[in-house]
Amino acid sequence: MRYAAVILGLLVVAGVAGAFQGDPETGLGLPANPYYLFCIPEEYVPTMDGDLSDWAFMPPKWAYTLETVPRKSSAIEEGKISKDDFDVIIYGPAWCAATNTLMFAVHKVDDISYHPFSTAEDLGPSWKEDNQQWCTDPDGSGGLYRGEEAGGDSRNAQQNCYNEKWNRIFLFGDQKLWWEFEEPYTYLGSTVDPATGSYDMEVSQTLWDWLEETPEQSTKHIFEPGQIIGLTFLVVDRDSEEDAVGVAWHYADPWKDASTFTAFYVMSEEESRAEMAKPAVEPSTWGTIKAAFK
Repeated sequence: MRYAAVILGLLVVAGVAGAFQGDPETGLGLPANPYYLFCIPEEYVPTMDGDLSDWAFMPPKWAYTLETVPRKSSAIEEGKISKDDFDVIIYGPAWCAATNTLMFAVHKVDDISYHPFSTAEDLGPSWKEDNQQWCTDPDGSGGLYRGEEAGGDSRNAQQNCYNEKWNRIFLFGDQKLWWEFEEPYTYLGSTVDPATGSYDMEVSQTLWDWLEETPEQSTKHIFEPGQIIGLTFLVVDRDSEEDAVGVAWHYADPWKDASTFTAFYVMSEEESRAEMAKPAVEPSTWGTIKAAFK
């Protein structure tokens, strides 16, 4: 499932366990130069209902638009993609000490809902359609997580996916592990326009250092400030098999080896509140965000 290399022309480099990969030019995303996982204070915890207006508290560094995302397809970079065709605002990723969960929200604008392959019973082909993916390696151990050499499919890390047509979150791998996307472990709120594939979605997700077929057999991840965890993030717009653009936080194809994920530093609540105290978003950015909710 080498989706990222096809969509974004990502550089594939052999990983070393625990040594996450970053931008080959700047080093951003390496453990020594990580992205920052914002800590949401308890009084600002959004309700997972698909209404993203309660994410307005997020500092501008964590309210990404097409102009500020870490990576984007060349067609977007060159201004060849209309914002009526594809546009995003991404809040986070972040975490919350009160819930011990990963949290994020995505506002996606699309003009064509492209889902010719997946069904409600078979979500596996979602990677060939409009989709949103994020990989998680919360204990930062890296290494293989897919295939026989990994010692168990998707146990030590996961490649998660949201398919808006079926409004489902799942992972590519052993379906016996999909219980992790049920409440109270994961909460999904969304509003979807089925005609265009545009959507607002938000997630609060418990992460697992080791995932097995039951919660009792699994090891829940406990977030602590100062941790380095492995993550990726990807939003893809497809209008056909050949026509795909997207935005991403990672620099290598992550479908099999968690060492290709990028490093995120888990911020403390104090660090995050200090960011919130800084001036609000720039007028141009705030105008973009407000326009999305009109």
